[in-house]
Order: sequence, then structure tokens, then C-alpha cells
Amino acid sequence: MLNQNEINKQLWKICDNFKNKTEIKKNYIVYISMLLYIRFDYTGEYYFNILYNNRNNYYIGDAIDREKERITKNDKDLFSNIRFRDIKIYRDIGEENIIGKTIEDIHNLSYKIPNKKSIAEAYEYILEQSVYRNDIIKELGEFHTPAEIAKVMAKLTINDDYMNVYDPICGSGNLLKSAIEFHKVEIYGRENNLDYYNILKTRFLLNEINSKNIVYGNEHINNNFKTNVILSNPPFADRTWKDNDSLRNITYKYRIPNSAVGDYIYVLNMLDKLDIYGKMAVILPHGVLFRENEKEVRERLIKDNCIEAIIGLPENLFHSTRIPVIIMIISKNRKEESVLFIDASQDYENDRKNNILSKEYQDKIIYTFIEKKEIADYSHLASKEEIINNEFDLTIKKYIQKRKKLEKVDREELTKDVKKLKLEQERLEENIKDVLEVLGYKDIGEVQPKESQIKQKKESLYVDEIQIRNNSGIDYVTIGKRIKEARKRKVMSQEQLAEFMDVSIAYLSRIERGTSQINLKRLTQICDILDVSEGEMLRGKM
Repeated sequence: MLNQNEINKQLWKICDNFKNKTEIKKNYIVYISMLLYIRFDYTGEYYFNILYNNRNNYYIGDAIDREKERITKNDKDLFSNIRFRDIKIYRDIGEENIIGKTIEDIHNLSYKIPNKKSIAEAYEYILEQSVYRNDIIKELGEFHTPAEIAKVMAKLTINDDYMNVYDPICGSGNLLKSAIEFHKVEIYGRENNLDYYNILKTRFLLNEINSKNIVYGNEHINNNFKTNVILSNPPFADRTWKDNDSLRNITYKYRIPNSAVGDYIYVLNMLDKLDIYGKMAVILPHGVLFRENEKEVRERLIKDNCIEAIIGLPENLFHSTRIPVIIMIISKNRKEESVLFIDASQDYENDRKNNILSKEYQDKIIYTFIEKKEIADYSHLASKEEIINNEFDLTIKKYIQKRKKLEKVDREELTKDVKKLKLEQERLEENIKDVLEVLGYKDIGEVQPKESQIKQKKESLYVDEIQIRNNSGIDYVTIGKRIKEARKRKVMSQEQLAEFMDVSIAYLSRIERGTSQINLKRLTQICDILDVSEGEMLRGKM
């Protein structure tokens, strides 16, 4: 018998060899999943041995496809997009057919492992390896929630009672798997990507997890379906939601503008599936906390007392994105009216390419949430009044101030710079009014003036702009360079920062080049996102 490390390496070698000898480069894990499913299904060993005995047959691909149809007859969707007969094989003269070789290798390995649990662990290993090496992520997108985050989400929402747990976007199944590992639950799920669905079903088969209530597409999810707990990691900033009738079917009291991305659409659809005392944990980008066009949704959720906690996580936890994310806890019919803010953004350990939320930091989040503890520089219970005073902006830094940042600020110099920016903002606002008047506007909402008017005044307006830049006393070019440097230190792209700010990439690019003048409110927003002080942006490092 092999030890677990040897089993892991041998299965990974089988996968790697299959990938290198076929055109299946990215989602090769789906094909290996199918062979493992056939081999380790409760009736599969006998039929897999038939494949093994015919592994060198020219039509072995057809034989596997026929076996697939037999073993998946109770699940018409499982592996429905996989056809071994269509695989193009690259081999040297006299070299064994790679499909037959893969069957042989899996057959031989299966007799060297002590039990199904060992092959399940090996399957977990190759999943992690394929995600880590971007073999799956680049082809299929983000689908794999890190196990440590999944564990936290399960412990924050599920109690000791027998419960139903639902994930409407299962991905690789880490969230539901964590629910099973830590609690006595019945799981439900839905996955719309067939490749994810194949991986998930094989994974649960090998781990002996009952997946009968996990379906492909919208098969069993209807308006009457309710659950105790929802755990989910929906797509970020999805702009296709308007084309999805099932996503548009939300409670009408939450008004979502067509200009909004889909983050809250997913949240509201999940909220609708919770039972009367249900609770959910959902992973979201920071933009949901402050985007102006989603303010009305935040206001309604706060007034309905639905948001229980907002937990800021460290950056670079996911293999597919480096941006930091939040966990939002939403509960129905809760008595407390405060919202717990937790800033865990600095609590991580570094491991190769990614940061890791270690058990110590997981336990810290769980303890703080359960006890509703206020910890300096880490957590704060915000009253509804506080949130109203902040105009329903839920940005974590508005509620948890890092004292060490304040100690670094030269207050006298910063005050001068703030006054200068305010004066400049007022000057710009007056200039905008003058420009509108010159162009024939009474206010910004009026119809555009005639082209001839614009052409007549174009030269004088250009001169005015140069004079403003020269007379303002603020070096916007240098400020823009400092913003760009701070963004790069956070390993954040322009697109990611623009998403956090809810502005266009073109506008952010102008700010970084110094060709767009930035006001104090926008500068403060950027400083919050990049975790730097206003003094550093205005006067350099302090």
C-alpha cells in the first residue's frame, strides 16, 4: 500500500500525463473526474475492469462513452458534455494510446490505496494543484472558494440544530463541503456551469457525501423553495444579470437600477430563498459597501434590519483575484439593530503565491462575531443611527479607524493641505458654473448648446483651464503619481481600483496622470481603499 503523499503524487502524474498527450489542456481534470467516477461508483469496479481489459482497443473512447451513459442514467446532466471518442491524441510511433494508458494507471493505482478516503484526499490534492497552477481558473473563471474561508462562513451561520444549507452557485463545492464537515445538515445546491458540476459531483462521490439535492441549472429551485442557511460566492460585478429572467425575479421593494452590476441582485435572490429565521453568508467585493447607485438597496437592507455583520478579509486569498473581499452576514427577523464591522484585512499568513487565513485568524473572526465583541482597531458594533449619519455608506474604514495611521499624521501640515483642497474645490465649482454659463447652460441638466457656441468659446476655455492649473498651488501630477505608486504597492490594477471607486477606468487614468483635478472627497475615498493617509498623498511619505 502507498502512503497518502505517494498516492497524491501518482494521481497528479496521471493527470499531468493525460494533459500533455491530448488537446485537453485546461479542463483535463473533468475527463479524469469521469474516469474516477466510473471506477469508484458503488457498481463501477466491475465495469471499469471491462474498460481496463479493452484499454488498447482502437474504439476505447466509444466504450468509455457508453459506460458513462450507463452509470449516469439517473443524472442526465452529469458528464453530458464529455465525449472521449472526440479526443485528439498526440503520441510518438509505437507509443500506447493515452486513454488506454490513463485507464491502466488508474486501475493499478486503485489497488495500491487503502480505501476510498485516500483517493478522495488525492482528488482534493489535484484540485488544489490545478487551481494553484491556473490550469482551471484561466479556462473556467473563479469557482473555488478557499477552504479556510468556507469554514469560517459555515461556523458563522450554522448552529447545532439539523438544518438545510443551500448554495445557489456551487462551484467546486467547498462551501457545502464545509457545512457537511462541521455540522449535521442536509445540503442543496445548483450549478449552471457543467464543468464545475462534473467536478463537484465526482468530489462528493469520492467523499461519500450525498449530493442528490445538487442539480445542474434551475431544475428544482422554484419560488416555494426555502432554506435555513445559504452560503455562496456569486460572480463579482456581473453585468449580464438583466438578461437572466431568474435573477430579475426579486422582491420589488428593493429597487435595482439598470446601471448597477449584479452583486446585490444575487444577494436579494438568495434572501428571497431564506426561511423566516434564515441566515446567509455571502462573499462580495468592497464596492457593494459604497457604490452610489446601490445606496437605496443598502438603505432598505439596513432599515429592514437584515445586515448582521460585514467582515473585511485580507487581499490575495483567492487564486483568481488579488483584490480583498468581504463576507456579508444577512439574517431575517433578528432582534439586535446594530451591525458588526470586522476588519480582518491584516490578519493573514503568506504561503507561496497567496495569503492564507490561518486557524488562529479564523477563530478570531468567529469569536468576535459570536460574542459581538468590540476590539480596538479590529471590530465595532455600529448603531443604525451611525449608519444613517454616514448616509448608508458601509465602508469598513468609516467605522473602524486604525489608530496607528492617525499617529503618523502631521496634523498642522495636513490641515493646511485640507484647507487648500477645499478652497480649490470651491474654485473649481465656481469655474464649472462660469463654463456652463458661457456655453449657454443655466444648469447641468439643460440641453446641449449649439456647436457654434462651443467652437466660439473653446480657445478661451482652454486658457482658463491652464490658468486654474497654474494658480491652484496643488501639484495634481505628483498626487497622481503617488496614487499610482500606492495602487501598485497594493498589487491592484486600474480596473480593480476603478471598480472600488465606482468610476470609469478612463477617469482614474486621468487622475493618475494628473490631468483631472481631484477633490478632497475623492482623495479620501482613494486613501481608504489603498490604506494610506491623506498626508502621504498630499505631502509624500511621512
